Amino acid sequence: MSGLKLNRQSGVIFLGLIIIIVLVLLVVINPGQNFRGGAGTVINPANNPASSQVSVPTSTESTGFRTPVPANTVVPEVNATLTVEQAKVVAVPKVVVPAAAQSSAHYRSFDIQGTGGIFVPSQITAYLGDRVHINLTAVDKDYDLFFPSYGMMLSAKKGETKFLEFAAMFEGSFDYYCNACGGLSGPAKGKIIIVK
Repeated sequence: MSGLKLNRQSGVIFLGLIIIIVLVLLVVINPGQNFRGGAGTVINPANNPASSQVSVPTSTESTGFRTPVPANTVVPEVNATLTVEQAKVVAVPKVVVPAAAQSSAHYRSFDIQGTGGIFVPSQITAYLGDRVHINLTAVDKDYDLFFPSYGMMLSAKKGETKFLEFAAMFEGSFDYYCNACGGLSGPAKGKIIIVK
């Protein structure tokens, strides 16, 4: 009997090792596939070309694209009144609703356009903990929006509107830009500012 018990235990251990090896190989061979984890959900844009989501980055310190929040930064609400010049820079949310019952966090939806080789408006501001939804419309040519601090990229062909969404989990001012328009040194760039 004890010999049979030892063989069953060895078989279970062997099966467990095979499962672990297969999972490691899947991650190494297919790093861009969809996985769910405790930190959030990643949706592969190839499977859903209309959107790209990443909820929580693991770190923003190593990217070099995060700076402190500028002094006197104001988070605009739906009814914010801006001058014509301010409206070219500051995005006013189209929708602001509570993210969940009895929560101080909000869902904020913004519209920006890629037009004339730039993003208009170019600055999106939200509070720490908010869920941020960004609609990008490519007006006159193809644009992409690369948000390196959160590991996100979105591409829209001329005439298309695509969106990305993320949870604002880190305070700071984060750069985003269009890779196809010259990268960070090109004119199509902006800031996503997360205020505590």
